[in-house]
Amino acid sequence: MVQVKAVEAVKVKICGITRAEDAILALQLGAWALGFIFYEKSPRYIAPEKVKLLLADLQRRGLKPSHAVGVFVDADEKAIRETIRLSGIDTVQLHGDEPAELLEQLKDVRIFKAFRLRDKADIAMIAKYEGAADAFLFDAAVAGAYGGTGQQSDWDLLAQIHSRTPLIVSGGLKPDNALAAVQRLNPFALDLSSGVESAPGIKDPEKLQQLFKKLGEAHGDRT
Repeated sequence: MVQVKAVEAVKVKICGITRAEDAILALQLGAWALGFIFYEKSPRYIAPEKVKLLLADLQRRGLKPSHAVGVFVDADEKAIRETIRLSGIDTVQLHGDEPAELLEQLKDVRIFKAFRLRDKADIAMIAKYEGAADAFLFDAAVAGAYGGTGQQSDWDLLAQIHSRTPLIVSGGLKPDNALAAVQRLNPFALDLSSGVESAPGIKDPEKLQQLFKKLGEAHGDRT
């Protein structure tokens, strides 16, 4: 029986969901949000129609994420809106090099804007997205990749960010370092994908259990 709950001190998004059993366990453990990859080049890609069925199954079980997040890479407004319709997601994560104008076009949609910071100069580009996104997500900067690499984001750079927008930390997080990320960066939320997998798109039950257990023990279990 699942007993461990996520702590309220930091929210947890489990991304790259492709299977109902992984979504169920993540929510039972206390995940705040589930992420679904709509970037077809990703090994964690899932069709929008499958997401709609999965979310309906979760609802029948009495399990509903606070946010069902669709992850896009450089998609246009029309494609994003059509995917929202087909999938039933309520949040859009823009994980490519989307211009601030796209966020304005989608201002009626909840948006997480992702960044892959390479150096201190990149921090300046965040300012033009202030007020347009509901949260900023920071992933590792790996050439030719848009996430899911298992590489850790640069925490030294992230510690220099001063934003009024809630910050979500991603990139190379796993049960062994998630708490350190919370202690170092005090983020609004953590986002994990490869760090809790046995293979791309296949979550590892033991790793998920370890993650929530460690976060729960650090901040006091709320079962």
